[in-house]
Amino acid sequence: MIVCFDGQELIAATAASPHLRRAARRHGVRRLPPPASRLNNLPPSLATGRPGHPLRPVPWSGTGEVPEWLRRPPARPRLIVTHSTIAGAGGAAHLQPVLAAAAGLDAEVVLVRPPSNLTVPPAVRTTGWVPLAAVLPHATAVAHHGGAGTTLGALAAGIPQLAVPGSGDRRHNSAVVSGSGAGLAVPARGITRDVLHRLLHDRHLRANACELRDEIAAMPGPAEVSRTITALLSRGAA
Repeated sequence: MIVCFDGQELIAATAASPHLRRAARRHGVRRLPPPASRLNNLPPSLATGRPGHPLRPVPWSGTGEVPEWLRRPPARPRLIVTHSTIAGAGGAAHLQPVLAAAAGLDAEVVLVRPPSNLTVPPAVRTTGWVPLAAVLPHATAVAHHGGAGTTLGALAAGIPQLAVPGSGDRRHNSAVVSGSGAGLAVPARGITRDVLHRLLHDRHLRANACELRDEIAAMPGPAEVSRTITALLSRGAA
């Protein structure tokens, strides 16, 4: 579910690793065959020039029950704050800056899965595991670590997002968010109250996010694309 990396580039880089080169030699593989097809899960306006069948991203809903109060429209702007599910990957470094910047902000701040070593201010609401696909449509904005799942989930929900650049695909995903005009890419140390206020109230961010949501909704879904790919493979095998 990589948002920005080109799949062929990823495959080429992976195949060039010493471990896979040794495995290829062991099995007599000299080069990888060209792809039979490609899939592209970016909205069309963000996928300009990229080959492949469009595929609507379907955010993984995750597990857990959504509290009743998270299913209702908030009385104030609601900011969802979430972080990486991978421990030790730097995907939670933004939490303290976000919570500090949110102090005194006229918003309902909701922290998903608070780490045990994080001091959470009394004004911040917390919840355990929740399916983000069910939570984000009831949020005003989301601040996260730049992971592909949350990035695509926020795009599909049509809400502005703050993505924190990090290692691996997080840097690329954050660049996509910023370049789309549907969100902000801000390092953890640069998160301020003004940044969060813009995230929650900037009309241009929200309008762009809604346009991308509509683009995603119009893309063919997995069932339709699977039929296309199956027919393509059948023709190739004939």
